[in-house]
Amino acid sequence: RTGEKDLMTPATSGGSSDSLGDNSVVNSAYHNHCPTLYGCLKNFIRAEKLGRGEEFFCQRCEANRVSMKQMSFTKLPLVMCIHLKRFEHTSKKSARKISTFIHFPLRLDMKQFRSSNVLRERHGYRIAPDREAASADDFYELFAVISHNGDLEGGHYITYLQCPEPSKSAMAKKTANSSSASSSARRWAKCDDACISWVEEREVLTCQAYMLYFVKEKMEYRR
Repeated sequence: RTGEKDLMTPATSGGSSDSLGDNSVVNSAYHNHCPTLYGCLKNFIRAEKLGRGEEFFCQRCEANRVSMKQMSFTKLPLVMCIHLKRFEHTSKKSARKISTFIHFPLRLDMKQFRSSNVLRERHGYRIAPDREAASADDFYELFAVISHNGDLEGGHYITYLQCPEPSKSAMAKKTANSSSASSSARRWAKCDDACISWVEEREVLTCQAYMLYFVKEKMEYRR
């Protein structure tokens, strides 16, 4: 979940990529002048200085000290749901829908958001040795997207699901002219109430994402 931070504003600017699904935007906050999911995650884990009245009590000094608070991921889940902040309360009686388009990848690299990596960036590599370099455990694959169309007064939710490629036996039963017999490696289904249809990958990547669901590429079960 996004918590109290505004995840719709990337932390830093960066380069862009020509492909919507290109993972080269991993270190970029903007893609073709649009905010990216990576930029939002960087903003989410940015260090925050605790204000007056929120100082940390140091047991060694026995006094309140100005300190920094920073969030990070100590352990990554098997399935990760990222909830973008689309609704904002600007005042006690006012709220608005945030319609900013967020570019998100098909393959998500979470290494830079791990606690060990955050410590290395703040204190140097001597604090936390890089034991997770090139770890397949950090990569996720997008398998579902929930989009919200409308405003605060009313709207409509649409779900996009990545479906496995049909088996050869199932495809053999389809006619040669049937669009549902596509042999594409990645197929997306659009669930719009009772209407379910196949859509192109580009439609998924250009929707106004509200919730993103990722699953680890490499599944490991430890006792």
